[in-house]
Amino acid sequence: PAQGLDLLLLLEHGAPKPLLVPREKNKALSAMELWSATRLGNLAAWLMTPYQGRVALAHDSEEPFAHAVVGGVGEEIESERLDAIFLLNHFSDLAREFTLIVASDSTGELLLSRLLGKVIAPERIGRLLLGPHVAVATPVHDPLREQVGWGFASPLGAFRALLLLLRHWWKEEEAAARLQGAIDRALTRRCTPDMGGLHSMFEVTHCILQELRAIEPQGSPSRAE
Repeated sequence: PAQGLDLLLLLEHGAPKPLLVPREKNKALSAMELWSATRLGNLAAWLMTPYQGRVALAHDSEEPFAHAVVGGVGEEIESERLDAIFLLNHFSDLAREFTLIVASDSTGELLLSRLLGKVIAPERIGRLLLGPHVAVATPVHDPLREQVGWGFASPLGAFRALLLLLRHWWKEEEAAARLQGAIDRALTRRCTPDMGGLHSMFEVTHCILQELRAIEPQGSPSRAE
């Protein structure tokens, strides 16, 4: 249903949330940092540069943060406000019309539920939302957690978003393969309840980071650095 959509940003109740995003274009990625609306808007503009597209802001995103994200994209990129219900009912068509859609977390959860039609493992969401040029999928948490009823966040979205950036944006296949391997190995040892396990988000994240440290190539910065 999301064929053609380039970027979907979901805001957590209109507030900044941790994202795995680039420090500089085509350079090092940050660890999980809390980004301001302006910097997130700049990220959106950077991702949209090849497309010269349009931005949509859902009507329920009244918070200053959401407006600042759209403002940060720049005046040279056309933007439009959409009613949240209209967005939910016509998303397949709108995904072909807009390059960036900014929605609140609640709208995003309803949207993903409608798109997917059923509850699935959160790490698959990024793949299901992939259009031909998708750069970032839902970060950090499982957007279906309330529908599932567990109330647990999943860190896999953040790692999957980073994986998509490495593989499809920067064409860093070697780094993407290392990250993919670390995720796969970690999930054989640790899983959150939304994936049928009993471990916390912290434990799963820690396990993935341990796997990454174990396979750092020679010359990589040390942990202290």
